Amino acid sequence: MPLPLVSIIIPAWNVAPWIGECLQSVLAQSEPDFECIVVDDGSTDDTARIVQSFSDPRIRLISQKNSGVSSARNRGLDEAGGRFIAFLDADDYWEYCFLEKLLTVFAENPGVDLAFCGWARFIDGANLYKPVPWGKGHATGNVWHDMLLGVVFCMGACMIKREAIPDDIRFQPGLPIGEDRSFLIRLLAHIYTERQNVARGIPDCLLWYRQRPGSAVRQTEAALGSEWEMMSACLQNPQVPPGIRRLAFSNLALKMSAIAAFSSKDIRRAVSWYFKALRIAPLNFNLYCCPLRKLFWSLLPARPIRRAVLFLTLRADFGGGPEHLWRLLRNLPPGVKTCVACPKDYPYYKRYCECVGENNIFILPHRKFNLHALWNLRTFCRKQGVAVLHSHGKGAGLYARLLAAASGLPCVHTYHGVHMGEYGGLKKKLYVLTERFLS
Repeated sequence: MPLPLVSIIIPAWNVAPWIGECLQSVLAQSEPDFECIVVDDGSTDDTARIVQSFSDPRIRLISQKNSGVSSARNRGLDEAGGRFIAFLDADDYWEYCFLEKLLTVFAENPGVDLAFCGWARFIDGANLYKPVPWGKGHATGNVWHDMLLGVVFCMGACMIKREAIPDDIRFQPGLPIGEDRSFLIRLLAHIYTERQNVARGIPDCLLWYRQRPGSAVRQTEAALGSEWEMMSACLQNPQVPPGIRRLAFSNLALKMSAIAAFSSKDIRRAVSWYFKALRIAPLNFNLYCCPLRKLFWSLLPARPIRRAVLFLTLRADFGGGPEHLWRLLRNLPPGVKTCVACPKDYPYYKRYCECVGENNIFILPHRKFNLHALWNLRTFCRKQGVAVLHSHGKGAGLYARLLAAASGLPCVHTYHGVHMGEYGGLKKKLYVLTERFLS
């Protein structure tokens, strides 16, 4: 059996609400030559059952006793057979072209051992995101040095050549937080100093990183001590230039200050960390620019993530139109988020709910136009992150056209119920003009 091109490693612990969406984004990849290794780290919920419900042979489930995320990633790395390695957290997801675009970076740049892309954090359950506020001050062009100065990319936003990962570089089980950054910094040091190769990134935002209460990124008290200890060990490398080491410690103290101020609400501790950053490198302009940038981004409203398609129809009873839409929903490729706006008719309303989930259904009046429903539908589109409208039939087409005009969303229209044989000349012309307008 030929080895896969890419091995995708997903550590999973009690992620039943999110693992399905994560795996759908993997199966939707435009590059199909991969294996997906899910390491269930002793979950006590339905995580394993949900993974097993995916029949695709490229998905492989490995179960182990709860040992932590580092152990789970290391187990996946030991099991991987691909020429390239990619890690994805079980509550995050990729855009459909993640694998294809990063593989292109390797194909076009033979000296690259690690490729990475842009990423964005989004708020769990709200379908909203805000840009990462810290920026890339002091960018040097050397990704190893840049990663010491700040977070250039995260674990799920990169792909690595398998041959570039030596046996002695693994995730550290003893680290309660920051184990991913520690692994990446040590790996980048090996790539730049031992292999004399480089890392290269693309600006495309291809990873969506979920921010939820209780996730590791939110455990701020643990972060303060653990990250300082981890980064201090990484900065002891004698090949780190003194100027980079000084700026890195200053930036790290600034980050500790931000964690204490914005997450722990411990202002005294935040001020202490900030003055420590000043003492280390008083000319570090990040100390003056980053707080202002953080304040500026915090004042901006969160933006909706627009990835869904909304199908509209004013009929869900017996008929060719509702049947057509049901078949379309059943045959969409994995990873396409879909919503439906339709009446609560028998039998297709229930079938649509089974296809897309009841939370992704908006109820419209049966073959009637209602301004209140149109207004509420606009709110529904914002909440669900609708990117495209697809109307079926004349009544739904009217809703979609007005909604598109109000929201700026693109709209596609499908003719339904084209039966003009009995119409007179004037009625036939009006019918055709209506359909052309809606299309």
